[in-house]
Amino acid sequence: MNKPYPLYSLPEITSLKNMIEAQALENPGRVAFRFREKRAVAEKTVSESLDDINALGTYAFDKGIKGAHVALVASNSYQWLVIYFAMISGGNVVVPIDRALPAEEIAQLIERSECEFAFAADDLAERLKSESVCKEVFPFSSLGQMISRGGELIASGERSYLDYKQDTNALSMIVYTSGT
Repeated sequence: MNKPYPLYSLPEITSLKNMIEAQALENPGRVAFRFREKRAVAEKTVSESLDDINALGTYAFDKGIKGAHVALVASNSYQWLVIYFAMISGGNVVVPIDRALPAEEIAQLIERSECEFAFAADDLAERLKSESVCKEVFPFSSLGQMISRGGELIASGERSYLDYKQDTNALSMIVYTSGT
């Protein structure tokens, strides 16, 4: 027999950024991600993850990455998620591309989806740069520097990304599947 449980209220979640902000307020120290880093297991709390997302988003705004199509070409990782959340929350259209595809096909997908910027695994970043398919290609190895610089911008009072209100009805992702 089912027991009647009391109803409880939940916050209204309107966007990915709003979801993470709500979690950071409610459970800032809760572990959000565990991942392998070299030979150890690293952890990021909800609050740390939000800080990384906000810092990367602030850096991106400072570099003019706003309302753009942005390719994301790498294996799943914590860094991939930070980029994904930061770019979508900044009003960009993210185009995740399978890094296992041949470089020529990756370049074609980037061109077809009109990506101006790309974040790519280090081994692919140089190839994409040489093919000049984007204004700028950011290798994953530079992500720590980007987050650090974005944190400095926030500390100096830069708030354009933090205050940005995402249009939740706008296109935010283009997904290519094997049948596309």
